[in-house]
Amino acid sequence: MASEAIPANRNGNLRSDQTKEKLILAAERLMGERGIEAVALREITAAAGQRNSNVIQYHFGDRLGLLDAIFEYRARQIDPIRRAMMEEARAQGRLDDVKTLLRLAMEPEFVIYRREGTLDYVRLMVHYMLYLRPRGVPHPFDRNSPWSMSLHEVFSLLHQRLSHLPTARFYFRASILDTMLFSTLLAISQREGDGEEPLEVLLEDTLEMMAAAICAPPWYGAS
Repeated sequence: MASEAIPANRNGNLRSDQTKEKLILAAERLMGERGIEAVALREITAAAGQRNSNVIQYHFGDRLGLLDAIFEYRARQIDPIRRAMMEEARAQGRLDDVKTLLRLAMEPEFVIYRREGTLDYVRLMVHYMLYLRPRGVPHPFDRNSPWSMSLHEVFSLLHQRLSHLPTARFYFRASILDTMLFSTLLAISQREGDGEEPLEVLLEDTLEMMAAAICAPPWYGAS
């Protein structure tokens, strides 16, 4: 087989890295289609073309380890896009603008979708935000992964811009915003090819709507 000719690289076994990538992409696709907990690990193993039934446990430990690896895999792709956008926004003096900050949070995932033409990661994240994150399943963002630091900076700047909100209320809105980001990407992408409005127009309209929503004054009940 051709893969037998792949040499080891200086950081480890290249063949092992390729196996992990196959497992990550297969898991992302199946979990995105059917739900993170609805797919048996053996199905992922088979979809990745692996015959060793313990290959996921060997590389990732368990299902949550595999999920974390998917997050890291995508974060490594998304972070450079976000950093480049941030540098451009900084040079233009726009990092105090709420819509710009929301764009920095949202658009890099949209870029990945446009580049790869797949909704697998977006679907996976919608499921994660709705069902697993509320149960305390962490994201690399929570442990300050190096590949999430640009997103941390975005939310820090957004928090400064929305200083009129109490901290607890800001983080409550931010948690809703996270879910909205991926649900909106899914909704926008499903409009592809409907002939009505370009996806970029729908993205801009969504950012305007979200900026208005997150800037709304806090409500504590009727006086």
